[in-house]
Amino acid sequence: MKATLALLSFNQEAFIIDAVKSVLSQTYNNLQIILSDDCSVDQTYELMQHVAKFSEYSYRDIVLNRNNSTLGIGGHINKIMDLSKGDIIIVAAGDDISHPNRVQKIVDTFLTCRAPTYSVWSSAVMINESGSVLSKPFPGVSCRYTDKTIVRNLNPVIGATHAWRREVFDVFGPLMNTVVFEDNAISFRSFLLGSIHYIPDKLVRYRLHSNSLTNFSSNNNKYQLYALAVRRCEWALYGIEQRRKDLSLYSQAYSTHAHNLSIVRSELSKQERKYSRRLHCYKQFPRISLLNLLYVFIDVEILKLSLVSCLYILIHFFRPAIEDIDSAST
Repeated sequence: MKATLALLSFNQEAFIIDAVKSVLSQTYNNLQIILSDDCSVDQTYELMQHVAKFSEYSYRDIVLNRNNSTLGIGGHINKIMDLSKGDIIIVAAGDDISHPNRVQKIVDTFLTCRAPTYSVWSSAVMINESGSVLSKPFPGVSCRYTDKTIVRNLNPVIGATHAWRREVFDVFGPLMNTVVFEDNAISFRSFLLGSIHYIPDKLVRYRLHSNSLTNFSSNNNKYQLYALAVRRCEWALYGIEQRRKDLSLYSQAYSTHAHNLSIVRSELSKQERKYSRRLHCYKQFPRISLLNLLYVFIDVEILKLSLVSCLYILIHFFRPAIEDIDSAST
């Protein structure tokens, strides 16, 4: 079976050398490797070129690509699909490290699964910016995939370890360019077509660092944290729009449905309302409206950030008095 392992990078010059070496060191032979950069402004692509040129594995089927402009995750995945020749598409991030047997294990899983499997993902070792192993566990499978859990992302596929069959894009076509959480979008497609399989083996060293796209918790600037929360809600709403399009294609293409489409549509509507509420509240920070207070009782995530708003209001209110006391004491 022909496989494609695609390394997607963007401004990751600090990590790209190790990432490229890990991709080139795969033990699986029938493999196309795509090294693709999304128009980085640093030296990521130049380092990628250098490693590929002087690697002992340069005999492999290697495609080097640099996008003329930044496409974003959705557009970059579409570009990878245009360049790929594999029956199985495996993705790697420019700041992560794939273990040498990763492709072999994934292909074996696709070949041996009893149910028609369209997505496979694995466990990983969590590492920090310097490459040291973290004690933080990697989120594995916590519940069974159902029409409800797949829409609610209760058991999300992690994109850094994700692989899928080419048919996923043959059926549904390219992703919207606005899609950021491509793992959610593609795994939803795979679930509609068949099944998703999880490998408990740790096949990736998954790096957490301050510049990670979805790293929100480490930010101590609450104003910036709110701005990122707004972006995350917008990204989630783009994902819901993508899922609605894919669900429509699925319902038209298949006369007999393996899923309860009314449940899927209902859950998508619930998710859309949830993220629309959050987006409304987060955009108003640090103001709190009566509607915000109502939403606090509906959504615990809104409650958390609303408490932060209250704390900031109190700090700003009492700051002049605190500064006067400090001045008097000196």
